[in-house]
Amino acid sequence: MTEQTIQSRPAVQQASAPYLYEERIGGNWPQALTITALFVALAASLIFQTHLLNMVLVFCCVAFGFYISRRRASAKRTLPISYGLASQTVFAVAVLALLYPSLDDPASATWRLPLLAVTTLLFHRFVAPGYRPIEEGRVAHA
Repeated sequence: MTEQTIQSRPAVQQASAPYLYEERIGGNWPQALTITALFVALAASLIFQTHLLNMVLVFCCVAFGFYISRRRASAKRTLPISYGLASQTVFAVAVLALLYPSLDDPASATWRLPLLAVTTLLFHRFVAPGYRPIEEGRVAHA
């Protein structure tokens, strides 16, 4: 009887798709304005306890998050992961500091919501990691 060795086939190397986006500090204006509008509307619906609107806005925020995550998945990572985590943590603490006291005093929403809007817009436009399309001549391969 002959011995037969089973060898696995060598893996076929596929040409990797080029990155479509690059990670940079700050997002673009339309994206930052959309996030700001959704975020302030969600905060207002929490403060004024409009539960049905709150559910609709949470759905819209999640859907927009899925749309943005498509860019993140096809982006070349250039920023350290700690930058994204640290900046998001500082932003979350700032938002909670603005939002939770207004749950007890809805009248303070007149100055808290505009401050929340400015904070959100500045963060997402100039601080948060953003994903911009790579120009035709600069397409990078993996």
